[in-house]
Amino acid sequence: MVKRGSLQLIVGLLAVVCIAILARLSVPEYRMPAGWSVLRPPEDVHALAVQGDLVWSGGRDGLVAVERQTSRLLPVEQGQPDFRYVKDLLVDSSGSLWVAHQGGLHRRTSGGWQALSLVEGAPSGPATALFQDRSGALWIGTESGVVRYDGGSWRAYGLRDGLAAVPVDVIFEDRDGVFWFGSASPTHGGLTRYDGRDWTAYSIDNGLAHNSVNAIVQDRSGALWFGTGFHDRGGASRLWNGEWTGFSRKDGLAGEKVRSILEDRAGRLWFGSEYEGVAIQSAEGWRTVTPNEGLASWEVKEMLLDPDGVLWMGTTDGLSRVEPVGQ
Repeated sequence: MVKRGSLQLIVGLLAVVCIAILARLSVPEYRMPAGWSVLRPPEDVHALAVQGDLVWSGGRDGLVAVERQTSRLLPVEQGQPDFRYVKDLLVDSSGSLWVAHQGGLHRRTSGGWQALSLVEGAPSGPATALFQDRSGALWIGTESGVVRYDGGSWRAYGLRDGLAAVPVDVIFEDRDGVFWFGSASPTHGGLTRYDGRDWTAYSIDNGLAHNSVNAIVQDRSGALWFGTGFHDRGGASRLWNGEWTGFSRKDGLAGEKVRSILEDRAGRLWFGSEYEGVAIQSAEGWRTVTPNEGLASWEVKEMLLDPDGVLWMGTTDGLSRVEPVGQ
């Protein structure tokens, strides 16, 4: 006959075992894909840039540098400003690092850090996007438009000049030298084309999957891709030979909102979503990778291909490093 106390102990042990089994069953088991790794910190990653042997990562909590070959996180260098909400990063043709952040615009040269201000003519307020064109001029997105800096003078463009929407969150120059400016505003977003003379506005009425524009790339065939969406609506829009084509979850995307797009060396297109991981389009079809398969987090905000063909994906919970890609 089992005593009452012993019976309670046995029942308790069985309950613990059952809970452990259920917990194990509820956590998906996965094997990290070959060549994949996760780096934490950094945590929230919104922007990436390569500078020599370093990958710079910027986001909500500031700016950090990672060694490309070893994945070692470097300590914050002396004199580096205390950035918050880094929106974009750019290494220009001279090797200087530009940082667009909530507090404005900074530049890091061999001489140290410099804050660009109204004294020099730089835009005031938060800087939202960075791009260097083929002539060497720098374009800075702001909450009120876009500013062009040719190294000596600044020129601002806004809604009165022809921009379709502000703030300007993404800037791109295509192979024909045409500029594209996208706004990710959930209420007043849109896309603007500027050929140096004429401004053309695009929206859902002209072929965009959603008016919030988050990313712009051009693939090797010459097609332009626009990552769009807000919350659970949006998709990818392709402009090719004057025709628009939309892509959504039913076509293979991981999620309806596309945060980032990248083409790797093998010609595969990677589409980062906000909630559902990353989708990869190749000649074999579509494939989705999520945290259950080794991705750092569900939201992929930024993607970058370094000179060695290594893919870096910035997420809301760390960096995913994929090596090799397209080798």
